[in-house]
Amino acid sequence: MMLKILISEKMKLKNICYFIPVISSIILIAFTCIEWYSYFRRTSVGAYGIFNALYIFLPFIMLLTVTMLSSIIAEIEHKAGAWKVMFSLPLKHSKIYICKLILICLFMFETCALIVIGLTILWLTYTSEPLPFIFLIKQVLSSFLASVAALTIQLWISIRISNQAIPLTIGVIGGVSSLTLARSKIEYLHLLPWAYPSLASPFIENYKLWIMLSIILGVFFLVVSSVMFEKSEFK
Repeated sequence: MMLKILISEKMKLKNICYFIPVISSIILIAFTCIEWYSYFRRTSVGAYGIFNALYIFLPFIMLLTVTMLSSIIAEIEHKAGAWKVMFSLPLKHSKIYICKLILICLFMFETCALIVIGLTILWLTYTSEPLPFIFLIKQVLSSFLASVAALTIQLWISIRISNQAIPLTIGVIGGVSSLTLARSKIEYLHLLPWAYPSLASPFIENYKLWIMLSIILGVFFLVVSSVMFEKSEFK
C-alpha cells in the first residue's frame, strides 16, 4: 500500500521538484568556489580551504532546499483543493503524509550526491592534492541528516498553512540564521532545529550528537504531526 501511495504522490509532482536538487547543488558549488577563490586560496590551507567555504554555505542550502521542496509539494494539494478529496479515501491518511516526507528525503539525497560529485570533479580538475573524499561525504551527509528535524517542521507548517509565503519565510530565516545560531554564545539557541546543520560538521567536536538529536526530534515530530494529520480537517 505504501509503495502505491508513494508512486501516486510521485506522479503528482511538478517538474520543478526534479530541478531543485540540481539548482541547489549548482548554487552551493558556485558560492563555495567564489568564497574559496576570494579568501581561502590565499591562506596556508590552500585547496583544502574549500571545505571551510563549504561549511559556510552548506547548512543554508540544505535548509533552503528542504523548505522549497516542502512548500512546493504542499502547494500542489492546496491549489488543487485535494486535501478534502484525499481525506475521503479509504486509507490511513498518515501514510500520505509519510510518503510526502519520503519523497523530500529522496530529493535531498539526490542533492547530496550532486554536491559530492560536482565538488569531486572540480577538485580533480583543479588540483593534484589528494581529495579527502570520506570527509567530503561526511560533511555533506551530516548537514542533511541534521536538517531532518527542520524538515518535519517545515512540511507540517507547509501543509497546515495554505499561504506558502509564511512557511517559506520561516524556512529562509531559519536557513540564514543557522550559522549565527550555531556560533551564538547563548547555548539554548543551539537547541533550535535550524542550528543543527551548522553544528553537525566534522570540523566540530561531537558533531554526531547534533545528528542524533535531529533524527530523534525528527522522528518525534513525525509521529506527532502524523497523528495530527490523521485528525485534521481541511476546507
